[in-house]
Amino acid sequence: DLNKAIARYREATELDPDAYSGHFYWGATLVLLANRAPDPAQVPLLLFEARGRFALAARHPDAGGEIFEQYGYLLLSRWLNYQRTPAARQAVLDEADRILREGIKRSRFSGDKARLQNQLGLCQVMYAVGSTDPAYQQTHYKEAVDLFAAATAVKSMEQNAQSYGSWGVALLKLGQMTHDKMLI
Repeated sequence: DLNKAIARYREATELDPDAYSGHFYWGATLVLLANRAPDPAQVPLLLFEARGRFALAARHPDAGGEIFEQYGYLLLSRWLNYQRTPAARQAVLDEADRILREGIKRSRFSGDKARLQNQLGLCQVMYAVGSTDPAYQQTHYKEAVDLFAAATAVKSMEQNAQSYGSWGVALLKLGQMTHDKMLI
């Protein structure tokens, strides 16, 4: 039972507030609850709480790539969908950008780093799509292309369809903006 698991994580973090794995697994369990919530109104509340747990886990100096990966995924794939204003969406993208960059710095394994680079590339595409400023868009599409290239250079990411799809979008948009037919 997921609620019982949350109760155990709560106990663990009350005993040791620095127990980052307790915060992380508590957050991951909240995401599972959100996925199964019978009442759609509960989903954003559960995701908000999960976001807070991931944030606590990510603050710990020993937090590894998986924590940042799941935190970034929550922000970009779930939490962003509940933001109704451009300013709120920008704030979530900024948070995801910061978290993913920190995760890349702290990653000890190439696979973790590649998955974080992939998510950060997706974040850059989202920045570009949300803007009407061509220079801003071009900067973010260019960074996305570079991040996807770096991510897919790692063997564990070379068969990732989502990476190639997002990479293709970034290349297409960048090629259209720069009139570079080799990118289109």
